[in-house]
Amino acid sequence: GGAGVNAVLYAVGGETASRLLQCMAPGGRMIVYGMLSPEGVNYHNPQLIYKNLTVSGFGVRNALGMQSSGEREKMISTLVREIAGTAFSLPVAGTYALEDFGAALEAEAMPGRNGKILLTP
Repeated sequence: GGAGVNAVLYAVGGETASRLLQCMAPGGRMIVYGMLSPEGVNYHNPQLIYKNLTVSGFGVRNALGMQSSGEREKMISTLVREIAGTAFSLPVAGTYALEDFGAALEAEAMPGRNGKILLTP
């Protein structure tokens, strides 16, 4: 019953993507960066038009291909150093069963939340 989600990062495709579009808030944006499913995405134009949604693609391979070898080396070195460092953490503020999706959305919307909200099957 809420306004929907503002942003979706998506790597699968198929029917799930179509259903996610239905859950998006007006003005929302979906960024597709993978194709784990061979199924295409079906949607009705009104889903995009009347809610002013944006769907765009991002190809990691293409982005990396546009960098020089020096830029890629620097990026990978930085990532490895940061991930290995003690300052790197991905705090979890809460874990919710998929059936408790509504509670997870409420937790996500809490001001001052420190960490990600995870959904489990």
